[in-house]
Amino acid sequence: MHKIYKYIIIMFFISMLVGALLPSQYYNDMDMLNRSASVSVNHLFGTDFLGRDIFFRMIRGSYNVGIIGISSILISLLIGGFLALLMSRKKTNWRYVVSGGIDILFVFPKVLVALILVAIFGPSIQIAIISIGIFFIPVFYRVIYLSSRSVWQSDFVASARLSGLSKYQIMFVHIIPNIYHIILAQCTIQFAIAIVSEAGLGYLGLSVDSSEPTWGSMMLDVQNSWFIDPYFAIPVGVAMVLTTFSFIKYSERIKNDNSR
Repeated sequence: MHKIYKYIIIMFFISMLVGALLPSQYYNDMDMLNRSASVSVNHLFGTDFLGRDIFFRMIRGSYNVGIIGISSILISLLIGGFLALLMSRKKTNWRYVVSGGIDILFVFPKVLVALILVAIFGPSIQIAIISIGIFFIPVFYRVIYLSSRSVWQSDFVASARLSGLSKYQIMFVHIIPNIYHIILAQCTIQFAIAIVSEAGLGYLGLSVDSSEPTWGSMMLDVQNSWFIDPYFAIPVGVAMVLTTFSFIKYSERIKNDNSR
């Protein structure tokens, strides 16, 4: 079973690579004579209500979803992780200030922030990355904070201090190597959550602009022709479910392998 979700993850990243190189006419050109066409040799998954090829839009959509997921995780990991490593070192007044800010950010409505950003800057892939990345910061902060606090108190870290290493050297040499598997597992599961989050934003029209497909925006397009032919929701829906499930299972595998 574990090999199946590994293959699905590999296929997703291959799809991302192909989507990055895919010319725009493959997924944006409209064939008005073949609107809502069924599966055929020319259109493997058929066409949508505007005559655009669903298969190629899914491929390009996987690239956009992947970029949003990876970029939002990097932003939140760098900010939340760095703050967590610093705050877990010792008790200071700043710890309570930062932790309070993280708690506020954790309960703040994600959709409201996305609406504000879209109203100011308009829909774009950058806005989607920022919207999702902001709300991943508290998750990484809490996970890394709890994981690194016990490592800071260990004997080998005390020895490193006595040897003259700075707090930043200790972070990179001792703390991060001892919790990297926890970080990797969390990044994996957050990527799955990012796919679902983008789908929600895309469905509300708060993700990328209309010239670029994502799996969420494709579900919104399906709604426009739902009563004509609901089949078109199946390919992108199945792709979304299998991909998120595979990343979640892979995260569990990382946790289990490192708990033995």
